[in-house]
Amino acid sequence: TLLTVPFLMRFGEFCSRLQHQAREVKKLSGQEIKALILESGLKCWQVADKLGMNDGNFSRKLRKPFDEKAVAAVKEAIAKLKATKEN
Repeated sequence: TLLTVPFLMRFGEFCSRLQHQAREVKKLSGQEIKALILESGLKCWQVADKLGMNDGNFSRKLRKPFDEKAVAAVKEAIAKLKATKEN
């Protein structure tokens, strides 16, 4: 039983590192967000407007990584804009 304690401690550390890496994967850089917008055939100002933001503020926000909540909001805005664009 003495051998299992260090193993479990290392395993716990390993799991916490994996969880941290998983959280990091969900973040996207501003460049990646901008690429998503442009690939969908939209302009950044359209997405900013849909999010209720000034396009200048959205442009400044593109300088830093987006967390998973912000990424989800942008993807939802893109989906809604594309749906209205197709109709």
